[in-house]
Amino acid sequence: MLILSSGLWPETSSDLSGSVLAANSEAIAGATITITDSRIGNIKAISSNATGRYNLRGLPVGGHDTVRVEDGWAQKRCENLYLTLGETLNLNVDLQGTETIDRVSVTGYRCPSYFCHYRGNKALGTLL
Repeated sequence: MLILSSGLWPETSSDLSGSVLAANSEAIAGATITITDSRIGNIKAISSNATGRYNLRGLPVGGHDTVRVEDGWAQKRCENLYLTLGETLNLNVDLQGTETIDRVSVTGYRCPSYFCHYRGNKALGTLL
């Protein structure tokens, strides 16, 4: 009978975990956490759970260019992270105080039908 244990295999990766928080330490569910390692062209992404927690497992050991955390309203970048063999780096991200978009304003006008000719998705004005 052959029994294999995970303890027999050498560890070759590391993990990144933490929480994504907003004002008053409120958890942000559904935030996207993306880690980029340009050395090997590796990009991994995950979403935070209902309690704001995330856990990226099996990441290559060494330096990673960026970790970007965004929730649709705010984003934060952490740069030059180093992941150690067999260890978990705990990275809690506070999106409070980051640049947010309060309002998007779109201005348009209706082109009178006798001035417009439509070509695909573009309206071209023509003086008759």
